[in-house]
Amino acid sequence: LRMVTWLLRRLGVRRILDMGCGDGWQANKLVQSGFEVVGADIAPERLRRARIHAPQATGFFAADMRHPPLAQNALQCIYLGQVLEHLPEPLGVLTSLRNALAPGGYLVLDTPCRDNPVDDLIHLSGLSKRYPGSLEWGFQLDPGHVRFFRLEEIRDLLQGVVVEGLGWLVVLGREPL
Repeated sequence: LRMVTWLLRRLGVRRILDMGCGDGWQANKLVQSGFEVVGADIAPERLRRARIHAPQATGFFAADMRHPPLAQNALQCIYLGQVLEHLPEPLGVLTSLRNALAPGGYLVLDTPCRDNPVDDLIHLSGLSKRYPGSLEWGFQLDPGHVRFFRLEEIRDLLQGVVVEGLGWLVVLGREPL
């Protein structure tokens, strides 16, 4: 998240919607880094925990990111931290969120990537039990993960979402695109 906050500061972002905020751990880190953060999640229990973990966030609300209750052209930045890999239909979600971004706004994706050698090394070393179900390359997924993307798949996905005036940033481990 340090790379994300560094880049967002350089881009002049001050306000962030943490969409799919879960228990609020990343929302809290964003607040502690000086951003004004609002969190949203579909699960009421996770929102309850987010309010505890990120008490200085501006607020939290329940939302289905497939049909978010967001005004069009209103948001400076939407952050999806460790969310994309949980979505059965990521293109539909990204398209629905794109409409809420103000001109010049940013959609920030922070997601595991199959092309990230750090994840491969962690798995091969036995230091992590991050991968409980099988995939075609022999790795296993965390519960709730639908897939891990390859870099090319993320680029293709974003090509279906990006419109002129919309910035996007993908953080894969330590390497922004």
